[in-house]
Amino acid sequence: MISLRPYATCDLEMVAELFTTSVHELSGSRYSPEQRQAWAPRPPDLKQWEVRLRNLQTLIAEVDARAVGFLSYQSDGYVDLLYVRPQFERTGVATHLYEYVERIFVATDVASAYTEASLIAQPFFVRHGFHTSRFEEIRVSGTLLQRWVMFKSLLRKP
Repeated sequence: MISLRPYATCDLEMVAELFTTSVHELSGSRYSPEQRQAWAPRPPDLKQWEVRLRNLQTLIAEVDARAVGFLSYQSDGYVDLLYVRPQFERTGVATHLYEYVERIFVATDVASAYTEASLIAQPFFVRHGFHTSRFEEIRVSGTLLQRWVMFKSLLRKP
């Protein structure tokens, strides 16, 4: 069973490690080794992670008291980070995290959710009702990375 809990500062190293492992192990079919290293440097810069997570709300997904995924978001509907451990890919962890956060957005009258999805994550967001706004290339540590800007209307239709 998947349980969710709020991020605590003691989770910093685990979140950075989970992110880094996920990027390097799950995105190899769409991103080169150089792109993965730019996106998720090894070792992770914990100071940079601390700053990034400070302005986000983060939920940790656990199975049998082990952290298996996390989602970081802003209260305006922005889904910034959604990552799972490779061995928990396609087990419902990401869906559980996203659906929980979407319920928070709806309950707080957020009109739409939005994200910048990697080439790997884009199909997940499509399955959850997101639409592609545009494709973009960004430069990270001197390396070009591709992603999709996506959104989902959360307004209830009468």
